[in-house]
Amino acid sequence: MIRATSILGGWICGALVAYGQGASGPQTATVARAAAEPGVLVRLVKENEAQREVLLVRRQGDVIFFRLTNSPPGVYSQFKAADWDEAEFKIQIPEQAAYLEASRRQWASAARRLHVAIAPALPFLDLPQNNVFEPAVRTAWYYVRAAQQAARRGEGGQADARTYYTAAYEVFREAGRAASWHPYGQCAAIRATLCLVELGRLDEAEAGLAKLPEPEIGDTAWGVYWLARAQLYYAREQPRYALEAAILSYLHENKDVETFPDALMLAAQCYEDVNEVHRARDVYYEVARLFPGTDWGDEARARLVNIMERRMTERPEDPNIAGIFFGTEEDMNEKVRKFLKETEPKLNSSTTGDKQP
Repeated sequence: MIRATSILGGWICGALVAYGQGASGPQTATVARAAAEPGVLVRLVKENEAQREVLLVRRQGDVIFFRLTNSPPGVYSQFKAADWDEAEFKIQIPEQAAYLEASRRQWASAARRLHVAIAPALPFLDLPQNNVFEPAVRTAWYYVRAAQQAARRGEGGQADARTYYTAAYEVFREAGRAASWHPYGQCAAIRATLCLVELGRLDEAEAGLAKLPEPEIGDTAWGVYWLARAQLYYAREQPRYALEAAILSYLHENKDVETFPDALMLAAQCYEDVNEVHRARDVYYEVARLFPGTDWGDEARARLVNIMERRMTERPEDPNIAGIFFGTEEDMNEKVRKFLKETEPKLNSSTTGDKQP
């Protein structure tokens, strides 16, 4: 765990005078009216050339403004992220405490704890090889889990779910800056569009996804890209198209736990919506079996209970598609009933979680 010091101050009011030297050569610098500005301390590394510790103040497009640690407040220079090979933000990240909360499904508390720590570094995640990108992605993920948890409370949790999805979107959007150097950077950008779908901002999500390259089979972003497409189709009430996209997601996904079960759950819901309930039963069974003791596993098991209690799969199954999911002709109803009976005492109830990020 990296332990360092975070530096914060007041906001800059305006820029007036050109002055000073940049981190990697002569640059334009500015003297501001205010005596101090906010920022985050970072160590920048240029291989075989230089190392420098500076205070990052803000950015404008591709340009990052900074102040040298020995310069007076209000005097700053500029550079671009590509000018450096590595960056280490000097902030304390309470990863262990957040992990413990996440292990108890206290998603909102875990997300808030990390978010407070990483917030000053979020605008600068395109700096190569930095130490905040991965904690930022975890922060956004915890917010997503908090939102899903709140949504399961019904109408009473909808406002909290929107709050958490909004926070997740903002962090994923910033993490998408790392697409130039981190293999998960594009995934983070796609995750931002998924949050927009959950918020009902479908046109924005569609536009954001259209700006991203469509991945090839085997690419890191394959599974989440097609999951985003599936979620968009589903939100637009096109379950058949959503099902096709969800299947594409999980068939060629690398079985990433952050994508694979979501794609399976969406596929199962689509099967229910198009009245292919036997297929829904089979997929829910697979999720409940593969992910016991998780939110996915609990939800899938609850859906299985609902299907079996309502005897929705008692009628004979179409022989042309029987066994399509598992490649077997065994009695799946009996198999599911046995599974439900065996797992009933092992269920873990979800923690309600916190209400505000």
